[in-house]
Formats: sequence, structure tokens, C-alpha cells
Amino acid sequence: MPTATEFTALGAGNGFPECITKVDMTETEGGTWAPPVINALTLNQAMNLYWNLYGIVGTALATGTAGTATVSDINIPNTDTPIKRVCAGSYSDFDDDNAGAPDFPFASQSIYINSSFIFAMYNGDTSVESNFLGYSFGDIAYFSASNTSNVVEKLLFAGSAPNTSDSDAWTQLSSIYVGTPPVLTNVTFQGIPFITADLDLGTTGVSASITDVALYTY
Repeated sequence: MPTATEFTALGAGNGFPECITKVDMTETEGGTWAPPVINALTLNQAMNLYWNLYGIVGTALATGTAGTATVSDINIPNTDTPIKRVCAGSYSDFDDDNAGAPDFPFASQSIYINSSFIFAMYNGDTSVESNFLGYSFGDIAYFSASNTSNVVEKLLFAGSAPNTSDSDAWTQLSSIYVGTPPVLTNVTFQGIPFITADLDLGTTGVSASITDVALYTY
């Protein structure tokens, strides 16, 4: 794990550099809306993830007659260290590999953290604090692998994920969603709860996995 320089941030007085949106998780959106899957973060967990997220540990691999395409682990650029996040904003990276014709094995990965992604979840009226459930960022990373016949995606959510029945949400999130529900799994990395989603259109010659997150230490 990389080591960051210690600093003090006043922020918005809530643990983050700006105000956090409150969301009623029982409000419906669209014709296929279904209640989200919630694996809520505490304030300390949400702060740790926003300020200290460095990378995602995982692999995407695709093989074919053209060769092998692979990506392994992805990190937020070291120019976007925790102290830079006092100004809010978005911090991300993307990487891919393509083995080319004739069957185009392709692997890609992405990581993103944004202060505006953070929201406080409520079970009903957001003005009633007894309805507070915890914090969420939504999706923060994906690993994907494909060839001309098969494709898989692994997505990582922090705090909440769309219900497997919410086809509108999955159509927006996944490049391969075609109506087959993803498999959602609750996992814990670095003491923080996450939700992984697995989608596939055939797994021959392709694989994707997310096995951990990397956080800055001090």
C-alpha cells in the first residue's frame, strides 16, 4: 500500500469536501425500478474510501487465436493523492489491452471515485434521521474481458447496487446487459463492505475478477 502525506481538511463539516445528497431509497424511478440492494457504509468507512482509495486489485483476461489480452490491477494516478481531494472532484483511471484480429481478445478496467457520487441513504423521509441507513458511492470500478464469442464483466459497488430486477439501471451500467440478471455478492475488502456484480455472455476464453481494494496508509 502506498503511503500518503498527513494533512488536515475542514471540508463541509461532515467528513467530506462538500455537502452530501440525501436519497430516499424507497422512491421509484422508471417502469422497471426495483428496490436497490444495500450493503451500507458507515461514516468512517465512507470517509476511508473517498480519501484513501488508491486502486482495485483484479484481473481481466481474454484469449483467442490472435493471442491474449490482459489487464491486472488499476490505480488512481499518483498525482491525485488524498491531499488533492480536499478540492472535491473526480479521480479515475482506465486501461485496456487488445490482441487484435481475427477474434479480437480485449480486456479493460476502470476505477473512479468522485465526491459528488457520495450519498446518504434513507428508508423513507430524508428529514427523519431515524430513517438513515448509511452511505453509498454506487459503482466505483469494473473489469471486463471479451472475444468475438464471449464476454464477461465484473463491477464493484460501494454501499448499494441496483436490484437485479431493475433492467433500466443495468442497461445504463453494463455494456453487455441483455436481460440476464447479474449475480450480486456481498464482499468485504479492507474492512469496507462492497457488492460485486458478475455478468456474462459466455465464459469460454474470458475471465474477470476483483479480489481487493488498495488504500493509502499514513
